[in-house]
Amino acid sequence: MEVEVINLQGKKVDTVELPARIFEANVNVDLMHQAFTRQLANA
Repeated sequence: MEVEVINLQGKKVDTVELPARIFEANVNVDLMHQAFTRQLANA
């Protein structure tokens, strides 16, 4: 997965290759909900 690097002026200055293993992984919505709910309960 390749993404653009943008500076503070909004101009493209570079591109970076991100590891697909991390950034294209499937999201486990049930696990995210459980972690979020648990965090809110501890707040």
